[in-house]
Amino acid sequence: MTNCDNIIIHIVQPRDTVYLLAKSYNTSVDSILNLNPGIEIYNLQIGARLRICPGQIVETEPPVMPVPPIGTLPPVTPVPPTGPVMPIPPIETLPPITPIPPTEPVTPVPPTEPLPPVPPIAPIPPVKPVPPIGTLPSIVVLRELLLLISRWIRDYFGKEQAERIINYILDNIGE
Repeated sequence: MTNCDNIIIHIVQPRDTVYLLAKSYNTSVDSILNLNPGIEIYNLQIGARLRICPGQIVETEPPVMPVPPIGTLPPVTPVPPTGPVMPIPPIETLPPITPIPPTEPVTPVPPTEPLPPVPPIAPIPPVKPVPPIGTLPSIVVLRELLLLISRWIRDYFGKEQAERIINYILDNIGE
């Protein structure tokens, strides 16, 4: 589909996905795929040039894509650690917690009147329906969700610890 008056060229950046590009340029995934035949939507190459028609929404019947069985996806290449990795001791080997006795007598707190209920800060937005499993949008949504989870793990636990956690999860999927 080339009937677009304002085609732009987008240079793929790290963390770009076809779904996020479609959202940011107010277009559809199908429009980007039609303008860029042959792109690998799950493996965009950084620096690749994508043709995008902002504001063009193309709705086509989603192709029925077979979902590969678990275990048939290419293996993830582990990233070597950049520094020393500190082992996490099992819970059983941690020393027991000993309570600290109080140094002065504890006085009971007098009861207070109950607090009024807190009003909600903002209304809860409606939940968008999730497409059926196996369709292109649901796979993209799952991929985006996994990226968000892995970023949260990295931000919360640190890069080195996050790699160990993610590798542990990947090694134990399906057991």
